Amino acid sequence: MTVSERSEQLKSDANVKGVGKFNQDLPAPFVPGQKLEIGAILNFPEEWTEENVKERAFNGKVYTFAIIEMILANGDKTTFDYYPNSEVRPGFVYKLVDGKAVLDTTITNKGDLYDHMASFMGKAEKDADGNITETGTQKAMDALLGQSFKVEALSDYETVKFKDGAPIDELQTKQMHTINRV
Repeated sequence: MTVSERSEQLKSDANVKGVGKFNQDLPAPFVPGQKLEIGAILNFPEEWTEENVKERAFNGKVYTFAIIEMILANGDKTTFDYYPNSEVRPGFVYKLVDGKAVLDTTITNKGDLYDHMASFMGKAEKDADGNITETGTQKAMDALLGQSFKVEALSDYETVKFKDGAPIDELQTKQMHTINRV
């Protein structure tokens, strides 16, 4: 699937619209449907457009993502919905103690892509009145234009599963990654 095909596919989703820029710094509270695999190459486009930058409404908030080309290890081309601020969102590892979820530790993604995104967090440009004129996310994503990254490692971890906001006596497997410049 190409970026154009993915963009066209998303037109039928009433919760998604093309915007062309990254206008907020919210990390998505969900994991994109596509999975990364070791050896995949993520190719960022030469420019941001309404075709490759979208907003998705979810639970009353809007989250911006980029549709980027992903070349799988076997050479197949597809796309990946990249939520930039989710790159720096930690993974929370909970354990169940007396029916309550207790935070055990946090883990983060690793590699050049994580380091790049983290370096721009909280670095928005503001006008004289303190209004944001350019988000740190926009600056970070602009700096990624035309670059390629390779998924070098995937790390699974187990944490307590939640249902309707409450912990249940069941574990779920989540994943963090290491992505470096090609």
